[in-house]
Amino acid sequence: MRLLVKVAILVLSLACVHCYPYGSPGHHCSRDPGHGVRKKAGNNGFRIRVEDDPDTYAPGEEYTVSLTSTNPAKFLGFMLVAVRGADETESAGNLEIIDTGIAKYSDGCPHAITHTSDIPKLSVSFIWTAPPAGTGCVNFRATVVQQKEIWYQDDGALTLTLCEAVEEIPEDFQREIADCCACGSAKYKVTFVGQWTKYTHPKNYPEGYQNHWSSLTGASHSKNYMAFEYGGYATEGIRRVAEWGSPAHFETELKEAGDEIRTVIKTRALWPAIGNMSAIVSTDQARHLLTAYTMLGPSPDWCTGVSALDLCTSNCGWVKYAEIALYPWDAGTDSGLTYMAANSPNVIQEKIKPIHSTSPAVDEYPFFDPTGKPVKKVATLVVTRLDVKGDQCLLDELLEDVELKYEDVDYNLLSATDDDSTPPPRVEAMSGKGKRPKKGKPMPNKEMPDPTMPPKEGMPPKNMEKVETMPPKENMERPTMPPKNMGKPDMPPKGNDKAPVDCMVSEWSEWSECSKTCGKHGKQLRRRMIKVRPKHGGMGCGKKRQTRKCNTHRCPVDCELGDWSQWSECTATCGEGVMVRTRPINKRAKYGGRECEEPLKNMKPCQGLPRC
Repeated sequence: MRLLVKVAILVLSLACVHCYPYGSPGHHCSRDPGHGVRKKAGNNGFRIRVEDDPDTYAPGEEYTVSLTSTNPAKFLGFMLVAVRGADETESAGNLEIIDTGIAKYSDGCPHAITHTSDIPKLSVSFIWTAPPAGTGCVNFRATVVQQKEIWYQDDGALTLTLCEAVEEIPEDFQREIADCCACGSAKYKVTFVGQWTKYTHPKNYPEGYQNHWSSLTGASHSKNYMAFEYGGYATEGIRRVAEWGSPAHFETELKEAGDEIRTVIKTRALWPAIGNMSAIVSTDQARHLLTAYTMLGPSPDWCTGVSALDLCTSNCGWVKYAEIALYPWDAGTDSGLTYMAANSPNVIQEKIKPIHSTSPAVDEYPFFDPTGKPVKKVATLVVTRLDVKGDQCLLDELLEDVELKYEDVDYNLLSATDDDSTPPPRVEAMSGKGKRPKKGKPMPNKEMPDPTMPPKEGMPPKNMEKVETMPPKENMERPTMPPKNMGKPDMPPKGNDKAPVDCMVSEWSEWSECSKTCGKHGKQLRRRMIKVRPKHGGMGCGKKRQTRKCNTHRCPVDCELGDWSQWSECTATCGEGVMVRTRPINKRAKYGGRECEEPLKNMKPCQGLPRC
């Protein structure tokens, strides 16, 4: 009786290699073998692998996904799914069967692939077409039946997470900054409102007094100077702020820009990261851009801020109010992945880039989210106009107040068009700090004293020289200044008596060789050199490098065969018989690749059979 029970259990176990108790569509699809025996812990050397081991996937691209074992361990049955999150009823992308002799789609879960026979296998492969953009991270999960009642599921390398690749910053992207036509000057209050807390960003948030914002440091400046750029490289001053929260070197870089800077700002730091930071900044026609920058600490090199926020309006006025959502950025100087990571400088400095939730796909990374949800903002920058000074030249003589609100992540930093961007050249003649206008109402313009009235006895005329030569008011010629409804005056900004120097560049170099021989990512590059840098408002240099796509045809895929199976039993018990072994096609030839020419089946005669 006991022997019959054991035989029955063995038959049931082997039968369940061929079938799973799949759930009906719309319900959770069970990937358990169904014989009631609990799975073994670990993965026993079985693993899911994507060819070339990419860190991310490109939407719509094809990839070869394999389920493999470590020789000599083999497996009899399997089930593989590609899903988004924990819900296995909805596929992420499309799994395509290469060899129908060893795999089929599940009857109850159409997006799951399972085995067709219990022939021992070392590996099986499939073609996976990645889902459309915006899907986020994809989880590959597998069940492997090694033999009888020994099976593994999802542990270790039997789960593989692949996240959507973040689109690279386009080489030809450029946010153009127009010349400012506003007259006079404007005074603003810049307020940084921190919104990075354990409630908004709870994952691994540094508790206690460790969390902080470094001093908000920046300046109002001209378009000839950029402190940091979207897709550019961090200067030494930017690196020290991003890694250490130290603004001293950044301040020096700002001051070295000389007349390109109007006001340098620096606030107190926030320890802990609660509250606001505020500063006063002034702008004028030549220096109408605002840059402000702070470190998110503690962190390897994470930061936030704005670069070249234009406070000049298209109708020649000054922005009344601006509110900008700030998102975290990576300065590209350190490779740490946690708030408290040890110092780990990048061997090759990377570009300044936004932080995303899909890459790197590492659990300890505080911004990683396998669902691909966007990273939340960490702060808001509020810029409020306090007053204006001097004659204003609004078009149509309308005092039109402009309010701006930016929620776009890509606005936080200006996009660089120069991959070899460097700090601005040192300016020897440094200007001192500009005086801030007094608080309160703007002062009215002082009128010239009436030259027909004599001065008081014994006193020289105040603020006048050669009064006796001035004609009476009624005989004075009208000023030659342009009317208010004209665009930007031809006169240089007040105080700038230096002649503008336009940029001079060399001819473009020849196009480089294509970086790829096939596929979608081939690029060619050409450059040109700056011979003379622009000064004093001269014409800018434009792009120093250009790229274009090349060799975009699909890459050929050669046939790839799997390992031979074990020899079958002899086809006869006497006389003449043969033994057979087979091997699968793991990858079929495509796009002109080498076809499968080697045999998929081998036979050999059986040895030592008796005569019938």
